[in-house]
Formats: sequence, C-alpha cells, structure tokens
Amino acid sequence: MVVDQDKARQVGLPPTELAAALNAIMSGLEITHVRDSIYLVGTIARSQRADRVDVATLQNMQIQMPTGSAIPLSDIATLEYTDEQPVIWRRGRLPTISVQAEVAGTESVSVVRALDPQMMALRAKLPAGYSVDVGGLVEDSARAEASIMAVVPVMLMIMLTILMAQLHSFQRVFLVVSVAPLGLIALLRSCLRPARLWGSSPRSA
Repeated sequence: MVVDQDKARQVGLPPTELAAALNAIMSGLEITHVRDSIYLVGTIARSQRADRVDVATLQNMQIQMPTGSAIPLSDIATLEYTDEQPVIWRRGRLPTISVQAEVAGTESVSVVRALDPQMMALRAKLPAGYSVDVGGLVEDSARAEASIMAVVPVMLMIMLTILMAQLHSFQRVFLVVSVAPLGLIALLRSCLRPARLWGSSPRSA
C-alpha cells in the first residue's frame, strides 16, 4: 500500500491513525471482555475474511476521520501487489531452515540414533556449503555432557592430590581408587531399591 501523504494531510488524517484503522480492520481490535468462569476472554472485532483478502474491497474500505466523517481508502492510498524480502532465520550467522517435531513415547536421543544412517546418507548428497545439524534437547544434552567432561580431569587430579596428602602412600591411594567402584555400585543399588518398591503393583505389595 502506497499512501499519498499530501492527500492524507489535506483531509487531516495522520499516518498513525491510518495505520491504527487498517490494523483494526485487518488484524482486529479488542473491544470488550467476556467472563468465562474466573477468566476474562477478550473479544476482538475485525472485518470478514472476504473483505480482507480482496484488493477491490480494500480500496473501497471506509476510513473513519477524526471529524466523524468517512472516506474511502482509495482517496488517500493505492493498493498493489509487490514482492518483499522474506524473514531469514540465522543460526551461528548462517541462514538456517529449522525442522521441528515432537517425539511421543520415546526419547529424542533414541530417535536421533535411529535416524543417523539416513541422515548420513542425506549429508553425503548435500552440495558444498550445506549441512544438517541436530538441535533441541539432543544438542543441549551434548553441550551439558561436554561441559562436565571438561572438568573431569581437573576433578580427578584434585581427588588424587587430596588422597595423597591424607594417606602419604601410593599403595593406599591405589587401594582406595580400586575399591571406589564397588562403593558406587552399592550406592546405586540403594538408590534404585525404593524406586522398585514404589513401582510395584498393589497385588504384589
């Protein structure tokens, strides 16, 4: 839509009021609320769909003036079809097309692993400069694991240093380290035992 600013000023219609009037007709304007139980639901008024998609109808659309009178939109604006730049989503400063899906009854990691052979074949067929990356929960999980693994060597060095400072013997440190997995197994069994009781059926209990 191309607005003739000279004609709009002559009739006393500011661009902001013209934009508000068009927005009310095309997108709708909340005029009141309807109470639904304890909630207030907004009531939006706008023109019918047939009037909003027809250019001829839009040209004859009446625009309310500040003085109370109305004039057709064709007196101050011209409607025409033009091409505009699309919205380009970027990821890492690269144009990106996102494909999203919800997984029901299984984990996202399992689905990604099952589709990995097909995705490898698809990546091999892509031209240069194109790639397929996995995002979502799988990407977040991989990022979290990478951050944990980054501090594991430092954690092990600190643990060995503390053990060496307390035991003053390589043999004792080796003994503690060799027995530690057995303690972890016992800890895991003690953590899983209540879960089995909670998950039992009333008959078996």
